[in-house]
Amino acid sequence: MTSNELVGRVESAAIEWAGTLAPFFGNSIRSFVDAEGFGTGFVAKHQGEFFLITADHVVDDIDRYEACVANVLGRSLDVKALRFKRDASRDIAFARLTEDYLARSEIDSVRYFDLGRSWTAWQGTGIYVVSGYPASQNQLKLKFGKTDRHGLNIFCSASSAKPKSALTSYLAFSYDRKKLKNAQGCSFNSPKLNGISGGPCMELMVDTRRTLSFRLVGLVSEFHAKEAVILVSPLVGLV
Repeated sequence: MTSNELVGRVESAAIEWAGTLAPFFGNSIRSFVDAEGFGTGFVAKHQGEFFLITADHVVDDIDRYEACVANVLGRSLDVKALRFKRDASRDIAFARLTEDYLARSEIDSVRYFDLGRSWTAWQGTGIYVVSGYPASQNQLKLKFGKTDRHGLNIFCSASSAKPKSALTSYLAFSYDRKKLKNAQGCSFNSPKLNGISGGPCMELMVDTRRTLSFRLVGLVSEFHAKEAVILVSPLVGLV
């Protein structure tokens, strides 16, 4: 397999997993903008139950809006109706998505990360992807009949950087600002990365048949633009 073929397969796998993401939107007070993005979450499954997982500081921001939803596969979930369990020291929050709640939201199927999946037959590649929805690129403008919804995949590598942080534990990853990709695999220039907080960080895994998949590592908590470093909260012992 050539280098270009590998890159293509990795990007295709990242696009496939974009369906697990749930961008958060709140009503906007700005002219011509009806709703604005402010965070990202994702759906995970554990012991037969579904959960919406995001960063604790994203849940803090929910109270700033009169109305707030998370978009899952084109359907809107009223996140104000959810009861989040929160851990501020790790910047993690999660809420159970009951079958009744999903049915009321007209969601009959979801794409999810399986928290109980075994990876013993897989090998890590050291290639990591952070996914989310930048706030500046996700807005609803009904007057213009326009909906901006742009996911972003950031390919990164493990870093030994230790920027100042309030997190009790974290994983650090460095990234190249010039190599950002949107959810369709195209080059993407985002002036700010606000809004990606709460999105998943995944490691590319490969098995003996050279099948590719992504292992959930943690969620995005902090960006340190000067150092081009992302801090991720590990999900060990989450639920």
